[in-house]
Order: sequence, then structure tokens, then C-alpha cells
Amino acid sequence: MKLIIFHDPKENYIIKGNKRILHSHPKKTILQQAKKGINFLGYIIYPEYTLSRKRVVENIRAKLNYFNKILVNTSNIEEIEKVVKKAQAVINSYWGHFKYADSICLKDKLYRKHFKELKKYLIKSENGAHFIIKKGIFPIE
Repeated sequence: MKLIIFHDPKENYIIKGNKRILHSHPKKTILQQAKKGINFLGYIIYPEYTLSRKRVVENIRAKLNYFNKILVNTSNIEEIEKVVKKAQAVINSYWGHFKYADSICLKDKLYRKHFKELKKYLIKSENGAHFIIKKGIFPIE
């Protein structure tokens, strides 16, 4: 059995005899089996693995759909470049988040099903940790 305690050291202790006992707030204390997972900082942490929260995954899907929609409806090269640079930053941010979860299959599925138009402009880095803009796509400033 594993026990995980998140504790703010500024909280008060109850002193009984020579022992200090952590006082827990009844509305802030959750006792549950670790196998159910702990929701913490955008992840669900299980004893054997860690996943990104569904909300995080839904957010990146929505953003990918948004960027693809703009790219399909825009022919202005400056606007396309602006959107691709913004998409690159957003995607790389999420990929950084996914780095701390067991997310190889998730990242692969997102790339295959949701990148669509973005595949024309972005490629994976050599180590697959982030995306870079394809060379020669946009005029050099």
C-alpha cells in the first residue's frame, strides 16, 4: 500500500503530548485508493503510470482544429506564417507537458488525426520532442 500526502507546511499542527499531528481540513482532505489515481497539475497519477488529464487533451484537440480551420480558409502567406508560428508554440508547449506523462500513443494519435493542414508546415525534431517549421516554406525576413 502506498500513501501519498500533499501537505502545506504552513498549516497548523495539533500537539498531543510530545507528538505533532497534522490537522487536516475536512473539506480539503480526500482519502482514496491510489489505484484510482490522483488528479494533480494536469495529470492523473497512478501507482504504475501517469496520464494527462482529459481536459488537457481536449484543449489541444480544440486548438489544433482551430489552427487547421484558419489555415484552410487563408491564402495570405503572412497570415499563414503567423498562424503556423503560433501553432508551433502552442503544440511545443503541450508536447513539453506530455513529456512527463506516459503519452507516446497519445502524441502519435494527435499527430495522425488532428494535425491535418499543419503537417504541411511543421515537422518533428530529430528526437521527436518538439516541432520545427519546415525550411523554405516562408520567405526569409
